[in-house]
Amino acid sequence: MEDDREIRDAHLEMIEKHDGMSTRNETERLAVQLLPVSKSARLPLFEIAQGTLRQLSPEQYNRCRERVLQLIKADEKFNLFEFIMQCVLLNHLDRHFAVTKRPRVQYYSMKGVTGDIAVLLSSLAHVGHSDAEQARKTYEAAIAPLQLETHSVRFLDRPLCTLPRLKAALESLATCSMPIRKRLLGAATLCVAADGTVTIGEAELLRAAASA
Repeated sequence: MEDDREIRDAHLEMIEKHDGMSTRNETERLAVQLLPVSKSARLPLFEIAQGTLRQLSPEQYNRCRERVLQLIKADEKFNLFEFIMQCVLLNHLDRHFAVTKRPRVQYYSMKGVTGDIAVLLSSLAHVGHSDAEQARKTYEAAIAPLQLETHSVRFLDRPLCTLPRLKAALESLATCSMPIRKRLLGAATLCVAADGTVTIGEAELLRAAASA
């Protein structure tokens, strides 16, 4: 639920239309309770919600999934947190309910996905650092252990790290073999922890990458 009252009212009207007044009232009650909750609690709350939502029937999950996507699209914006929610919550549950299948392995070498690696690690570096030069240094520290040719994994400026591009990169990296994915998650973790401080955005995006 958005903080903006006008957008929130539109969300609640949508819920009432599709799921009834009781669901609207319960959603509004919980939304008010969650407003003062720290952003650092969002991921743990998602993890708790996942366990409960796995107990839904397939029909109930499909309705829940449809509503979540409608709420995300309602304000015609797609922010990083909504992207992370899709990766962490919906992707996980989609696999549980067989809405999507696990991706088939297509890459047994990093050479075919160097561009996608650059997108992921550049995005993580920018989320953790507002200063472009510091983000570059963090990226270079994270990419070095992968021992890839420098020209194939150039650091990307912030405007190039769009959410659609990150989504496509994660979908591609999900088709890598397990050893490659383990090395990539190691590099992503190094990118997040390089300066000794992990921001909420970094932690959430790393979790989203791992889930994807």
